[in-house]
Amino acid sequence: MLAPVGLRLDPNRAVSSLSVGEQQLVEIARGLARECRVLILDEPTATLNRREVAQLFGILRRICDQGRAVLFISHRLDEVEEIADRITVLRDGVTTVRGAARGTLTVSDIVKAMVGHEVDVNELDLPPVGPTLLRMRGGGLRNAFSDADLELHRSEILGIVGLIGSGALELGAALTGAVSLDSGSIELAGQRLLLKNRRTALKAGIGLIPPDRETEGMFPTLSVADNALASAFHQISSFGWLRAAAGRALLAPWMTRLALSPNDPKRNVAALSGGNQQKLLVIRALIIMKKRILVGIEPTRGVDVAAREIIHNALADAARAGLAVVVVSSDLEELLVLCHRVIVVRKGCIVAEVPRGHGAGRILQELAGAAA
Repeated sequence: MLAPVGLRLDPNRAVSSLSVGEQQLVEIARGLARECRVLILDEPTATLNRREVAQLFGILRRICDQGRAVLFISHRLDEVEEIADRITVLRDGVTTVRGAARGTLTVSDIVKAMVGHEVDVNELDLPPVGPTLLRMRGGGLRNAFSDADLELHRSEILGIVGLIGSGALELGAALTGAVSLDSGSIELAGQRLLLKNRRTALKAGIGLIPPDRETEGMFPTLSVADNALASAFHQISSFGWLRAAAGRALLAPWMTRLALSPNDPKRNVAALSGGNQQKLLVIRALIIMKKRILVGIEPTRGVDVAAREIIHNALADAARAGLAVVVVSSDLEELLVLCHRVIVVRKGCIVAEVPRGHGAGRILQELAGAAA
């Protein structure tokens, strides 16, 4: 079962010990072993390197030669053009191109079918960008990204986007100390900064909104106040003792500002809705004194429209107050609304920088790795 997908592994080995790409190939091997007549692959190359992609495509061609069919779902237009006989495009649940033969559509045709007319988004009024605050030079993280150069300015909202496995999430995390660079350097306000962990990042004034509130953000057995103040205990303590009154005074205006409901700091955080839990993570990042940078990784994941607007306004207000804000998001509309510019990450490399006003089509083209 494993040989056809190029895996030479001990079948008794735990899957958790495999690389993400190897795990993907194991899933494909399972599908092939069922003697299926139709194999459906949803973003199968998102976690594979180029060698593994070429290997997979060879397998898919052999499957088709045997009379079986493959449904290949992907945002990577260069791969779709390489492997697909016919192309169907869906947008918002509606088929916009049905079974077009390969070669009959240009990349521009496909992108237009994916995006449609430019989305009429209500862009937030953003402040002018200030001087450079942070620089990354030659940043690298094993199996994630390499040779990353970027600058971040005061009062700027910088977007980072990439498909699953592109390295975009890890790049954002590296700016917060959540992961440590294997190579390269980071300078903050002209001084070399060693981000060993979140503690060193907090001391430097770097806040983080983590991507998964349930597994990485919330302390589910603690109160709203304890969760919101978890990164600011040093601000409300004296000689190792927390000052409850100081904590309430620090938290109260933020709860009102982000419309936390119910407005009860003693309430158990598990009793809040998902949207209010997400707003609480934003409060935790904003409540830090002497903060200079705020990084939000999927900051509005799983929230309703009202909570989304509140969080967007809070991030824009942070930029107006002089913070540098980074938004790592897979939501193109969010990036168009919020960001001064968007960095596109593909296969571990920063491949483009898209200024505000250039629309989703340009970003999609860069994500797909194809020019119009």
